Amino acid sequence: MEPHRGIFDRTVFDTCNTLREQEVPEKEWLGKVVAAVEDTFDTRVYTHTTRQIVTLQELVHGSVLALRAYLKGDASRFMPPMPGKPNGGRPVQAGYKLFGRSPGPTDFWSDAHRVADTCR
Repeated sequence: MEPHRGIFDRTVFDTCNTLREQEVPEKEWLGKVVAAVEDTFDTRVYTHTTRQIVTLQELVHGSVLALRAYLKGDASRFMPPMPGKPNGGRPVQAGYKLFGRSPGPTDFWSDAHRVADTCR
């Protein structure tokens, strides 16, 4: 969770600021913040580590998969998946795959660039 904490902290911060501006009573904040974080978990992002488009929920789960791959020796170093932009080059030998869409004969790269541009 730690590599991705900033994404969710920003969601909480932005939601609290919005609720304060709308003068919503503080008793109602918790439910609205939890709903905002749940919506953030469904945000699609591109990760270069596995060259996939995944949701943030799958990205957080990927940290566990990365640690498992490193401890088993499937990866030479610990490489948690991080949101990013497609940059070409050789694929990284991460030793794991995330649940999500993988590159294929469709328009994956144009979709990956579009998703990466919409990422914060």
